[in-house]
Amino acid sequence: MKKNTPLNVIFYRNFLLLIVIPILVIILLSMAIIQNIIMKSSIDKIELAQKNVRTTLENEILDNSLRLTHFLLTNDNQVLEFVAKHNMADNDGKYMYNLKLREQFNLIMPKSDILAMHFYMHDGSQYYFKDDLAPSISYIKNRIWYQKALSSPKSTYIGSELSTIMFNQRKSSNPQMTLAVALAPSSLDRYKKVEMVCMYIKSKTPDMIREYNRKPELGKMYLVDETGTILTGVSKEKPVVIPKTVLAEVSGVYKEKSNHKTFNYIVNPIGMTDWKVISVVATSELLSIFYKISLGIISTAVLLFILFFIFSMIFLKNIIAPVSNLAQGMELMEQGDLHTQVEIGGAGEIRKLIHSFNKMAREINELVLSNERKEKEKHQEEIKALQSQINPHFLVNTLSSIRFMAIVAKFDSIKNMAEALIKILSCSFKSANSFYQVREEIEMLESYVFLMKVRYSDNFEVRFEIDEACLDCIVPRLIIQPILENCIVHGFEDLEEVGVIHVKVYQEVNSLIFMIKDNGKGMSNDAISEILSMDKDETSIYKGIGVSNVNRRIQLNYGSAYGIKMHSELGKYTETILSIPAIHKGE
Repeated sequence: MKKNTPLNVIFYRNFLLLIVIPILVIILLSMAIIQNIIMKSSIDKIELAQKNVRTTLENEILDNSLRLTHFLLTNDNQVLEFVAKHNMADNDGKYMYNLKLREQFNLIMPKSDILAMHFYMHDGSQYYFKDDLAPSISYIKNRIWYQKALSSPKSTYIGSELSTIMFNQRKSSNPQMTLAVALAPSSLDRYKKVEMVCMYIKSKTPDMIREYNRKPELGKMYLVDETGTILTGVSKEKPVVIPKTVLAEVSGVYKEKSNHKTFNYIVNPIGMTDWKVISVVATSELLSIFYKISLGIISTAVLLFILFFIFSMIFLKNIIAPVSNLAQGMELMEQGDLHTQVEIGGAGEIRKLIHSFNKMAREINELVLSNERKEKEKHQEEIKALQSQINPHFLVNTLSSIRFMAIVAKFDSIKNMAEALIKILSCSFKSANSFYQVREEIEMLESYVFLMKVRYSDNFEVRFEIDEACLDCIVPRLIIQPILENCIVHGFEDLEEVGVIHVKVYQEVNSLIFMIKDNGKGMSNDAISEILSMDKDETSIYKGIGVSNVNRRIQLNYGSAYGIKMHSELGKYTETILSIPAIHKGE
């Protein structure tokens, strides 16, 4: 984490990493676990309902198989004997055996759930109890259950037919599943007349399946035979198509997609048959409770996050926001804004801290202002002292020249020299202000040059090249005079030819440039460094020259970016370039 990361960013980042994400992970894991539990519980309920159906149907099959076997074997296969004799007898015999068979049937099979019992003969005829069948005998004999019963003599085989197979119910608008229990008597029939005995029974299973199908959480349950035909559970309004992949399975739970929905198929076999019970339920219905629980969990989590967000806002407002404001105030102070004041707010301890910071900032600002005032006063005094270092030196030399001329010459030039000296003295002492315009500096320089020409018998000349746009610029007083003096006194010493000083004033971008160049004897780099040095040795030949004082005055007023630069070549020239900010009068 970066050191300058704001507190509110740290707070939200940690809140996200340590609270939001862990809670979301826990919620997601919990919901996944709950989903699995609910899914398993829902499937267990469906399988329990299927088990009830399977148990009922299996009990019906076993019970009716035993009933049919018991009916045929009672009294040493007497029923089969009577049926065979009924088939072989004349009309009177048929009537007598019919009475005996009815008596046996009512005695052994008193229950009313038997819809019909049929004896199919090898010769194509039949004998039946109760109701006759609407389809032909050939239709029955071609049924799969009939053929399988023929292939397994003395063993009962279960088939399924609709109740409309009965003659009396053939026009029913609500057909029901009917169990067909078939048994091929074979060796039990010593007359070899009976090919198959079939008992048709009304099953309780369709009613159970219908009842379970009214419960959405249990899906839709279907009873399917070995051919994939749905025997019961089909609604007229909603026909169903079970995938072939599911029909091919014996047992288990399978998922298939249909019409952009996922369906679960729970398959379980029916004992003693090749049938199976299949429940179809959409995943959305299985998880309907899960969705309600999830909605509650998510709503609770959202509510908690909202409450925590409100707490965070209060926390940020009373603690983090004031601390951030305080940090910003400290950063502004670090950048130099000593007037900064932080708005007081937040908890009690933070309010005290901000109050102390504001008080400290005010005190520091007052100390800095006080120190600046003292430094400014010290600065002004130092400038005055530097100025005073120049004036006595000049005045002594000038007055000595005047005295010398007054003694020797005794003519009007003394008047001119006196006037020139008056101008210079007026410039030096006219006010406490150390600045004036360039035009005034040039006028003073012209008076100074006149005096120096008198002193040195016109052995040099000064040429001025002044940009008129620079005449109104403000400059410190007497910044050119020490440089001219350096040219005249030292540059032209022992010079055989006439000395020439070129003074040029011009503006370059935002700087005012003074260029003073002479054709004197020049100087070495060491001499230049000594002249510009602030602390000259007492033994130096340049100790009386004010060039270093001028350089220091400029840097004290304008900073180290400005000042004096000197270039020289021995025996040829010396060039001095002085730069200060170009400030016009009134700015």
